[in-house]
Amino acid sequence: MDVTEAEPREGEELENEILALSSIFGEDFTRVGGNRYRFLIHDDIDVLDPPHRLTGVQIEVLTSSTYPYCPPDLTCRSTEGKAFWQWAKLSVEEHAVTLLGQEMIYDLLEMVKEKLSEWNSKGGDAEHPDANEAPPPARALFLIDHMRSANRYIKLLRQWADELALTGEILTRTNHRNVFVWVEGAGAA
Repeated sequence: MDVTEAEPREGEELENEILALSSIFGEDFTRVGGNRYRFLIHDDIDVLDPPHRLTGVQIEVLTSSTYPYCPPDLTCRSTEGKAFWQWAKLSVEEHAVTLLGQEMIYDLLEMVKEKLSEWNSKGGDAEHPDANEAPPPARALFLIDHMRSANRYIKLLRQWADELALTGEILTRTNHRNVFVWVEGAGAA
């Protein structure tokens, strides 16, 4: 009789990954509820390190029903780590895309730890070259499926753009159907 091990279901795979992570992180792991988990990521610190050094950040991980084919959402829950997270988040998200289809939470948390060490080696948020840079502009593309009065509508869009200090383009077809509006601005602070 041939006995083969059944493939774990997707929910079981996530549960197995979370069980392994809880063993690895111990007290630095918390199941917040449902598919939300919190991890405390530490930097390896010597006693003689400068006082402005960021010793750790709390990262919350939210997985969707499509995980691992869709990356988890990672959020920094540490107030003192907000500048660090603004600097590191894009790199972590880009790395997540390369790991689609496989368990990735541990790899992403390890990358957060590496970024935290890099951040601290460059002087932390007080002296980090990217810490005081303005965030990249917010961008959006809107589709307006029809316009009854194109001239008034376009005038109103331009007025809103001026009031909100946005730049952009209005792309229309001759029949004013399928109107696309591209806007770019400073974004939320």
